[in-house]
Amino acid sequence: MAEVAVIAPEHGIDKIPDMLQAMHEMQRDFDSDAAGVVSDWIGLIRVGGQRSDHAAVLLSRLRPHLEKMTGFMNRVDEQISVMLIDPFGRKAAEKRKTR
Repeated sequence: MAEVAVIAPEHGIDKIPDMLQAMHEMQRDFDSDAAGVVSDWIGLIRVGGQRSDHAAVLLSRLRPHLEKMTGFMNRVDEQISVMLIDPFGRKAAEKRKTR
């Protein structure tokens, strides 16, 4: 597991607008590809190609977006956990001294 970036809780609050912007960008990308999946599925219905294996392949196009969103949320959650354990950054400062 990669080391979690240590930031001060106050800085974390200041970064909320950036976090929201990143989440909105990921959502827009997901929405765009999801609309394409639905459109392609409707096209398959029109030509009689509506099958479970086709649906699975179409849905798999969404996985990279889900992985990106999940990774982002996990990193944010890890950072909040570190802040709760060491809100003043003393352990991180001590760790930097020993390097």
